[in-house]
Amino acid sequence: MDLPGFEAIERKLLLYTSARSELSPAMELEVDDLSEKTFGIIRNDTLFSFPSHYDDLHEASSERWRIDDEVCNHKEKYETGEATDDEAVIILAGLGLDFDDNRGLPLRCTKLFCRQAEAAAKGLIRQPHDCVESV
Repeated sequence: MDLPGFEAIERKLLLYTSARSELSPAMELEVDDLSEKTFGIIRNDTLFSFPSHYDDLHEASSERWRIDDEVCNHKEKYETGEATDDEAVIILAGLGLDFDDNRGLPLRCTKLFCRQAEAAAKGLIRQPHDCVESV
C-alpha cells in the first residue's frame, strides 16, 4: 500500500479508535472524503436504499416481498459485505486491489473501504469518474 491518504487513516485508526471501534464524526468524514477521491463513492452509496414507504407495507404484501428480494440480491453482489478483514483482503486482491500493509497484514481500514473498493472494481455503481487506484 503506497497511497498517503490510506496511511494517514491507518495511523489514526491505530491511535484514536475507541474501545468499541467507533469512529469519531471527524474520522468518518475523512474516510468518506478519501473513499470518494479514490473510488468515486462512499460506503453509504453501496448500501441498499429502502423506499420511504417500506415500513408501512404489510409483511405479506407482494411489494414488500419484491423489495426484500431486491435487498437479498443487492447483498449478494458484495462478497466483502460479511467478510472478515482477512477474507476481504483476499477478495479484493482477486480484484487487483492490495489492502495489505508493508508486513503483509490486512490494513485496519479494510472494513471501512472494502465495499467501495469492490463496487468500483466490479462496476456495481455508476461513478462520476473512473478513478479506481491500486490501494
